[in-house]
Amino acid sequence: MHPWFPSISRISWWCATLAGALIAYVLGYLPSTLMDMSAANSSQAAPAEPPQWIILLLAAGMGAVGGAVLSFVQWLVLRGKVRRAGLWIPANMLGWTFGMPLIFWGIDLAFKMSEAWQSVLLMAGILFITGALVGAIEGLFLVRIAEDVQLPSRADVKE
Repeated sequence: MHPWFPSISRISWWCATLAGALIAYVLGYLPSTLMDMSAANSSQAAPAEPPQWIILLLAAGMGAVGGAVLSFVQWLVLRGKVRRAGLWIPANMLGWTFGMPLIFWGIDLAFKMSEAWQSVLLMAGILFITGALVGAIEGLFLVRIAEDVQLPSRADVKE
């Protein structure tokens, strides 16, 4: 982000990204953790896993919420320094709404592979595609956010 937004320090962006990702990660695991704790205290059999389409739909919801949490912390760094900084939150929400179901779908496929190397290769490909998709969606918003930013000339850039 620094080349496009020189007023944003690399360390502040990195810390915001780390904090947002950790908060989103913890919140993402909270429902399943609470359900597991509830099931451990219950003598009933574990509920059947829902159909794949429901899991992917829930993953999209998780992506939207996780994207909002991650980008909110990043927005705290952007606000006041970047015009249209508020677009960063819906950008992440949209990107991760599409990205998270891909990851869940890939994990499901990976568990069905017979060889570990196939699972690793599949997940590497899924993560690459997810990163490209999320990055492309966020990039579309980023172009809009960066429209008014004056980039330094080559003479101003320290080599």
